[in-house]
Amino acid sequence: MIMTMEKLHVGRGDSRGALTVFPVWQQGTPGPRVELGVQDNLRVTETESPSVPYLQVTPVGQVPVLLLDGDVLLGGWQDRVTVGSRLLAPGVTTTVDVRCIEQDRWSGTRAHSAGGRATAFVRGTRDQHEVWRRVAAERARSPRPPDVSGLRPLPGQSGVLFGISGVPVLLELFADEAMLRAAWPRLVAAAARDAAGRPEKATYGYRAREFAGLVESMSLSKTPRDRSIAITAGRGGIELRGIADGERLLHASVINQKAVAA
Repeated sequence: MIMTMEKLHVGRGDSRGALTVFPVWQQGTPGPRVELGVQDNLRVTETESPSVPYLQVTPVGQVPVLLLDGDVLLGGWQDRVTVGSRLLAPGVTTTVDVRCIEQDRWSGTRAHSAGGRATAFVRGTRDQHEVWRRVAAERARSPRPPDVSGLRPLPGQSGVLFGISGVPVLLELFADEAMLRAAWPRLVAAAARDAAGRPEKATYGYRAREFAGLVESMSLSKTPRDRSIAITAGRGGIELRGIADGERLLHASVINQKAVAA
């Protein structure tokens, strides 16, 4: 099944060191309430026999929970990052795919805490050994991330595009502004870590709009899975991974693979 992206409207960027943050608006489709996975609404544990690439997650409230591709789950026998977004039914335990981001530990308790987010650099690969390499390279950087305090989403904004050192690197889209606001702190913190130590060059608006136009032109492949639909697309080194609920796009990440791997 194929679908296309709705028109994206990119606003004026705000530069902080190497990082430029662009607001993005997109016409959304109303739908049932969905919460993003955080520590208060999600129970995360190791599987019965702990295994590196899997964790068990259970929403503890009355509302479906969206666990995002790239969310960080801390604790357990080792810290992990999620691979692929999952829409989770209240009270239902689901086994999800993850990758290890803490290579040297394999012990501890069963419980994890949710709420952090990996950088686009780490999320740009699903190969476990390459994940470890990128985590080590990221931790070896000495410069501090740019200061992103004071950055806030604008009214009606449902997406954000991050440019680093003059190049669009990551686009994050959500179903509505409430979901973006809930994810905002982890999004900008992760983008700031991506920008740490990079040349302090602003990303121009025309480049951000060109990137958005390329995303709009992608043909999106739909694959039904459980209670949701996995969305994928790729073009010219740009990879989109997302999740939909019926015809409503709940979330999509678009990573410029060439830029994050540089």
